[in-house]
Amino acid sequence: MPRWQGQNEVITVVSLHNFFPSCFHACRTATRTLAAQRKRLRDAER
Repeated sequence: MPRWQGQNEVITVVSLHNFFPSCFHACRTATRTLAAQRKRLRDAER
């Protein structure tokens, strides 16, 4: 096993670690935005 392979795995783990929180945050932001839009539509219908 070459030395760089171990470093590559570490880089992959770190990038996943950075990717998932931002993805999770984007999902939560989108959900909150959609909920706010739905609420605004419901208020406008009244």
